[in-house]
Amino acid sequence: MSRPGPWLLGPFDQVSFVPVSEERCLEIEKECSAGQYKLEIEPTMFSMATCTSFMDAILGELAEFKEKQAQGVAREGAWENDLLHKSLAQEELDTARSDSDAGKLF
Repeated sequence: MSRPGPWLLGPFDQVSFVPVSEERCLEIEKECSAGQYKLEIEPTMFSMATCTSFMDAILGELAEFKEKQAQGVAREGAWENDLLHKSLAQEELDTARSDSDAGKLF
């Protein structure tokens, strides 16, 4: 199957993943870097009914994932905010010290 551009995927293409050993993963990485890895591409027909059925089957799992994702984003945001405030406070302290040191006579 050839594509009109440098990309592998097109609309409605489906990707599946298979477990591989760490050793095989490293081999695949080397093959990809050398341009020698052959993808397994199988022509299939997209089925909206199958897709809808699949999405319905994973609704609970998807909701759980999105909740965990939102919690993680919130934690990361709070952590970044905390770091920013600490950095700004340290910068303010350093500036105040520098200003007071500049006013001292030797």
